Amino acid sequence: MYKLFVSSVFLFLHFGLFAQVKFNQISVNDGLSQSAVHDFAQDKYGYMWIATRDGINRFDGENFEIFRNKKSDPNTIANSCGWSLAIDEKDRVWVATPVGISYLNAERTQFFNFYPDNLNQDFVKTEEIAVSDGKVFIGTHRGVFVFHINSKKWEVIDGLEDVRTYSLESFDDGAILISSNKGLSLYKEGKLDDINPSRFDFIKASFIGNKYIYTADESYLYKLDRNFVVLDSMALAQKLKTIRMDIVVDHQERIWVTGQGVEIIDRNFNYLKRIQHDDFDPGSLSSNSLTKATVSRDGTVWIGTNGFGLNRYHNSLSDINTILHNPYNPNALSSPYVSGFHYKDSLLYIGLMNIIDVYDISDYPYKKLRSIDLSDENAGRIYKIESINGRMIAATDRGLIGFDGNDNVNERLLEDFYIVNFKRLEGDKLLLFTGDENSRLKTYDCNTGEFENLDVLSVTEQILCGFIEDSIIWLGGDEGIIKFNKDLKVIKRYSGAKNELVFQIKDIYRDSKGILWLGTWSQGLYIYQEENDTFTPFKLNENLPNQTIYGILEDEKNNLWFSSNNGIIAYLRSEEQILHFSIDYGIQSNEFNTGSFLKLPDGRLVFGGVKGISYFDPEELINGADGSKLFINKVLVNQQVVPDSVWGGENFVLDSDQRNISIQFNAISFNSPSGLRYRYRLNENDPYINLGKNNELVLSNLESGDYTLYINSTGANGVWKEEEISFPFTIKSPLIQKLWFQLLLVAILIILIVVYSKYRNFRLKERARSLEEAIKKRTKKINEQNIAIVAKNEEMEAQSELLSAQNKELNEQRKELLELKRTLEDRVRERTDDLNKKNVALQRQNIQMEQFSYISSHNLKGPIASIQGLLTLLNSEQPLKDQEEIISRIRQSIDKLNSIVTDLTKIIDLKEDKQQFDVLSVEDTLKNVLNDLQGRLENNNISLKLNIEEDYKIAGVRAYLQSIFYNIIYNSIKYKKSDRHDNQIQIYITGDSDTVKLKFVDNGIGIDMRYAKDKLFRLFQRFNDVHEGKGIGLYMTKVQVEAMNGEISLKSKLDVGTEIQIVFPLYKKVKKDTLKSN
Repeated sequence: MYKLFVSSVFLFLHFGLFAQVKFNQISVNDGLSQSAVHDFAQDKYGYMWIATRDGINRFDGENFEIFRNKKSDPNTIANSCGWSLAIDEKDRVWVATPVGISYLNAERTQFFNFYPDNLNQDFVKTEEIAVSDGKVFIGTHRGVFVFHINSKKWEVIDGLEDVRTYSLESFDDGAILISSNKGLSLYKEGKLDDINPSRFDFIKASFIGNKYIYTADESYLYKLDRNFVVLDSMALAQKLKTIRMDIVVDHQERIWVTGQGVEIIDRNFNYLKRIQHDDFDPGSLSSNSLTKATVSRDGTVWIGTNGFGLNRYHNSLSDINTILHNPYNPNALSSPYVSGFHYKDSLLYIGLMNIIDVYDISDYPYKKLRSIDLSDENAGRIYKIESINGRMIAATDRGLIGFDGNDNVNERLLEDFYIVNFKRLEGDKLLLFTGDENSRLKTYDCNTGEFENLDVLSVTEQILCGFIEDSIIWLGGDEGIIKFNKDLKVIKRYSGAKNELVFQIKDIYRDSKGILWLGTWSQGLYIYQEENDTFTPFKLNENLPNQTIYGILEDEKNNLWFSSNNGIIAYLRSEEQILHFSIDYGIQSNEFNTGSFLKLPDGRLVFGGVKGISYFDPEELINGADGSKLFINKVLVNQQVVPDSVWGGENFVLDSDQRNISIQFNAISFNSPSGLRYRYRLNENDPYINLGKNNELVLSNLESGDYTLYINSTGANGVWKEEEISFPFTIKSPLIQKLWFQLLLVAILIILIVVYSKYRNFRLKERARSLEEAIKKRTKKINEQNIAIVAKNEEMEAQSELLSAQNKELNEQRKELLELKRTLEDRVRERTDDLNKKNVALQRQNIQMEQFSYISSHNLKGPIASIQGLLTLLNSEQPLKDQEEIISRIRQSIDKLNSIVTDLTKIIDLKEDKQQFDVLSVEDTLKNVLNDLQGRLENNNISLKLNIEEDYKIAGVRAYLQSIFYNIIYNSIKYKKSDRHDNQIQIYITGDSDTVKLKFVDNGIGIDMRYAKDKLFRLFQRFNDVHEGKGIGLYMTKVQVEAMNGEISLKSKLDVGTEIQIVFPLYKKVKKDTLKSN
């Protein structure tokens, strides 16, 4: 009872000495395979291994890799449910599952599974696994079992057959400390001993520290030395016997005992506090139903739950203290939106909506002392609070509010205007930034209570902030920054050359280095350049996570801190580095407010936002503990994995064709909410190349040579660490590039040249000897032949003279024959050409004569038959009147017959006419014909459209050309559509270098080309019965066109119109012998 009392006293004495404990909760939403967490372990690289009811997780602080059983793959884990984890000296991960045990090899490529077939273990209820001295110990609800790794044999520890095991802890000498419902036992060298059984009859958790052993049941925590002597004990919060418990010691030597929450005891065995789940605190435990706990090498405390994920705590994640609004918590803010601060008498005054909360934040936990209610004054937001002459004045939405010495309202001023800020001038005079559109700036004398409107005509926008110096007053508002003198006369309004400074100014601050800073809305930071009286953007603006800067503060190390719309930003001057602290670090939210920032006398910084306030020691936040250690975990060469034993040595040598290297590395940190970043350089003197969060580097097509790759990472706080890892490697040069190989090649080449030279000389000598002998024999034979040849030559010379005479005579005869042949061939060729031409003309005339004969007989038979018929009707007995009519019809038939004969005569004459051509003007001839037909065109209401490119000249017969034009135009008039009022004829004359083209287009009745296509230019062919005709016009036109070396074509569509196109060669292209001589 005494211990319980003492513990209770210590609870209150030390409660404020322990920093705020905030947990980061990790669930399936973050990638965890399942929410029931059974155990933890950490491997040599720093990865955390987490056993859950469904999968084993490897966690690097950001990403999870999950291992599950696949029935089709024997290389996977025996069962997806992992009860407990342990990692041996070879970095193998051992897992106790409901069906047996498994281990994952150090390369993390394959599981090996072991099933206890001959033993009656109940692995479905396994509590703990431990690896020591080549053995695996498995604590279950039915005893402790041992698996011998080398022999693969199983055994049961005698004396613990039906004991429920709670924990197994191993000593350095291989001994195992066993906690169970039997008490505390030590298993060493095959022997089991009970420890102080009279006192320890039911132990649920144990922990072996560097100096002490801690063990606990559901009611007490015990402190033992290494000889198991009880040194101290402490009463714990009462728990059910069914509750699981665990004990860990953190890096501050605090003892964490889990079970229905967490109880924390300091190194001196003083009770600090109990932490449990709080529905209103997102930084509390996710549940009170806890399973296992562990401390990773970076000092992070990990606590698993039964169905609510895992909880992670690190003191660096608790460096930021936050006060939020919670209507159910009397210690919370009265409302969420924070608009101003004031620090007086070691108390923080927080301006809210219609209320000022007063807090003591000198220690943790913070304490809310009182609230100043201003709802009766309808104050709205409280923007600025300051103490003057021992009493406070507040700027609000309803003017100024004055308080007495007891913080009671005693004065209301300027109620008609909101005042967003004020600055203190000389003495007790205030410069007010108001919402009065007629006078934005006012002064208020705190001693006399008098107001004065400042007549500054150029200031029409809302002023939000100001900075007062000895001779200069800087004011910032909705439209930029303005510089005044002490008399508030405008010296300069800064807008920039292109009005680039016309934006809202949120804060003005001059730092300890004398630099004047502007915080702006959406434009980042600006710095004043004294030498040229201008403002320029901050050089690291692009690195800022947000471009809206509400407040600027400076810490004791001359680093600058900014509040923004995306968290809190730090600018580390010495490193020229930007740090970002988002809501993941525990701040009130990512969005902060104008005017809500304050530096406390002890150096802490306070920032207010839309959901509360956050305050912190900047040095602790920057220099938070970091246990991350950068390492290389995989190397691939030409996309093939290289074993660690190959590249992990001092000299990693690659062949000349191994020039593509992929290096995977990591610097695992569990207390960096924003994640770690990496950079590298390939040589020591090279600049770093940033990789961001990418932890894999691919180097391609490297040249041969020696390299040392340097890799660097940030710490948990985002600052680049001084330590870097190096990875030396060498790429061999190809043999051809090595000096010794080049010298060897040269030597071999020289030897080959020498050998070849000697061999060649020998062969040349042999060949010379052979040639000499051959020459001698050949010379002898040639001499003999020469004598025979001389005699033969004499005989041949005589014959040659005879042949020469005969040859000369033959040549003369040959020339005569060739000349005769050439003359005969020319005559034959000329005669053949003439016969061919005449034959072609004769064939054409035969065809025309056949057609002419057929058509003539056909056209003559009609009138003759008509005359014969009429003559048979004519007799003397008929009345005179009838006889006269018959005679009239006979005359008509005779006239028609005469007309036909005349037309046939013209055609024959036209075909036989071989006139010589004149040079004719196409345009003049056309216009003459049009003049003749002008009356017909007008009478038939036909419009004419001429498009004459130029006056082209052709060679031809003038009468023919006139007849051609007349027939075509006359037919267009004759065959117009009578029911149409827009009848027209279009004539186009165009040409090129060789020809002239004439196109006649009308919109008359047209021709049905289905029936007329092959008959267009034949004699006596008519295609329309609307008007009478003889059917020879087109035929004669075609004959006349061809007589002048032209071509004619016709296109027509019934009821649409007709288009006739004629092409003549220009006169310069006509043979001169066809033109008349002048």
